[in-house]
Amino acid sequence: MDLDIDSTGLMVYGRTFEGIRKGYVPQRGRRGYRLSLASTRHPAGSEILALFLDPANVAPAARFWDCIYQSADVLGSVERIGVILADAACGSGPDIAHLLELNLSFIIKGFAPKTARRFAAHVAPTQWESIDLFTRVCGIGPQRISQCQDPVRTFLVELMTQRLDRRS
Repeated sequence: MDLDIDSTGLMVYGRTFEGIRKGYVPQRGRRGYRLSLASTRHPAGSEILALFLDPANVAPAARFWDCIYQSADVLGSVERIGVILADAACGSGPDIAHLLELNLSFIIKGFAPKTARRFAAHVAPTQWESIDLFTRVCGIGPQRISQCQDPVRTFLVELMTQRLDRRS
């Protein structure tokens, strides 16, 4: 089963909530909680396999491995996990290296935007493939990333965030 791992900050208003902290919430300086979960999708609907509620000062990727191992426990084994989908917070070199060691399949956004820019500098304009009017992708094959000894199959996604056909 494919596993979608995500984390979000939940803000609270007031100071009487137990365990709230300033941290990773949508508004800087607010207090709240960090909700991390692992879910799977199937025709009958989504199913939550792992759920954690922490103070907001817990980093977004702190529960990544807890989500994977709790989901594996619910499913019966790590081998039952299909493709892991996660955000950039989980895309560090050590996390990727450990996923490769466990022979798990994954699609995770890269952790460092500088690395993506460095890779994109070596891509010819003809290598990009348009997905829609504002999105292009390019497969650049296995690449080395920091703190990961094995090369990782890499795709670049370019999002057009500014209109280049009009002068500002």
